Amino acid sequence: FMGERLDETAVELKWITITEINNKGFEVQKSSDAKNFTTIGFVDGRGTTNQMQSYSFVDNNAEEASYYRLKQIDLGNENIFNYSPIIFIKGDKDNDLSIYPNPAQSMISFERSGIWRKSTNINLSLTNTLGDII
Repeated sequence: FMGERLDETAVELKWITITEINNKGFEVQKSSDAKNFTTIGFVDGRGTTNQMQSYSFVDNNAEEASYYRLKQIDLGNENIFNYSPIIFIKGDKDNDLSIYPNPAQSMISFERSGIWRKSTNINLSLTNTLGDII
């Protein structure tokens, strides 16, 4: 699950599934504080499939900084659902990359989006809980 700022007011969210079992679809949810989420859209799932599926959703009312998550809902029983990890999208003229949750508990990955030129250098610093660069 990843997001890319398209411009000052639009963010595109993208995700894939490897397999799906009884997948009704995904509620796309947004928050300003990573605690209180509001549903901003719905993307239909593919039911049951063993093939990889790609999905996307564009938030055309993106704030300068927002948290996003997906709520995957079961087909036939909407009381069965799962949440994706939360991602944080921050948009400013410096194209900062922020990762949530912080601290991250597992592998961190990112890819350069279309807002960076190919020749742009990216500096990534990892810090421990004391703020020391590791």
